[in-house]
Amino acid sequence: MAKIIPTDGTVDFRDPLTYEEVPKIAGRTRANRSSDNSNNDNNNNNSDIMNFVRAITNELRNQPRRENNKAELIAKFQKLRPQKFSGEPNPYVAEAWIRQVKKILETLEIQNEQDQVSLASFLFDGEADFWWTMIKESRQVAELSWRQFEELFMEKYFLNSVRQKMIQEFLQLKQGGMTVTQYANRFEALSRHATTIVANGTDKVRWFEWDLIRESETSWLQCSYLPMHR
Repeated sequence: MAKIIPTDGTVDFRDPLTYEEVPKIAGRTRANRSSDNSNNDNNNNNSDIMNFVRAITNELRNQPRRENNKAELIAKFQKLRPQKFSGEPNPYVAEAWIRQVKKILETLEIQNEQDQVSLASFLFDGEADFWWTMIKESRQVAELSWRQFEELFMEKYFLNSVRQKMIQEFLQLKQGGMTVTQYANRFEALSRHATTIVANGTDKVRWFEWDLIRESETSWLQCSYLPMHR
């Protein structure tokens, strides 16, 4: 009687000749299944790798454009001739410097905050450079936002005691012998440090108008009072 070995891995145990071949058939079946599983695993791994590569490629293509060369970025920045800052103990100089840097960064449309901090700190010289070196040793400056950088700078070079004096001067500001233009300029300079009193542009306008009205009323009362006592 001829032996019939099924190819689908099934065994008819009623056939004694087929039964004798069970170990061989089982072995071949396991080998075939193992080979199939291995091929499937390899295919899955290859598919995962390809998907990962595609994802990385798409992410790189979709990233916002950044300056490839930092030297080129610095060169563009220096073309506008920003002033260096040496750590002068003058709060008005410090304030003017930080405003100048912000204007240049806006002009060049530099949006990345790490680039903004890097370019601003590039201008430090003398004592300011030593101060920044100490900051770098104690903090991760690469992670600083522009706001954090500005706060650190102003805390160092625009002392709170000076700020409080300017707030008091703002509260007591009078036009006196100044022209309206001179008074407006001084008002604007002081109001930047009195944000708890004039928080926005509307508050500034109201306070400025009120000051002028108060000044004119005082002058009028003085003028009206004097003739009565001559």
